[in-house]
Amino acid sequence: MQNFNLNSEKSFREMFSAYYVSLVNYACTFVSDTDDAEDIVQEVFVNVWERKDGFGDEFKSYLFRSVKNRCLNFLRDSAVKKKRLDEIQEETVEFDLNHDMIREEVYQKLLETLNTLPPQCKKIYQLSLSGMKAFEIAQELNLSVETIKAQKKRAKKLLVTRLGRISYILFVLSQNL
Repeated sequence: MQNFNLNSEKSFREMFSAYYVSLVNYACTFVSDTDDAEDIVQEVFVNVWERKDGFGDEFKSYLFRSVKNRCLNFLRDSAVKKKRLDEIQEETVEFDLNHDMIREEVYQKLLETLNTLPPQCKKIYQLSLSGMKAFEIAQELNLSVETIKAQKKRAKKLLVTRLGRISYILFVLSQNL
């Protein structure tokens, strides 16, 4: 074994050069990503630099043991993170599914309620929902703008009465998404 004076920066650099590649290769037997292996080895060397003493003749075995332990910790922590990310993804999928189901139920209820409106009122409100302005609807249906506004107001009132205020508000908000 080579003797290194860890209090000397030059000696530390020599020690780093002597072991770095073999430690990275060793770390790669545990972790699949070379960048992760290099990070782990660098952390071990930072720890050695900060300690600077107490290694004795077992310095080489200390380096390899430290790399192995850090690799195992890395794998454990990665597994915990992956498990939590999987749980979050499952929760998100479940939330999205519930959200979609609720939106579909509200939409079906709205369609049923729209179909109960008087025909002219229904036609005007549907055109309004498609983004047409009152004057455009008036031109298309050959009616006055005042008639269009009155019919839209009537449709809204009937929908709020039949759907309830919250369902109606949810519907209107969903149209703006």
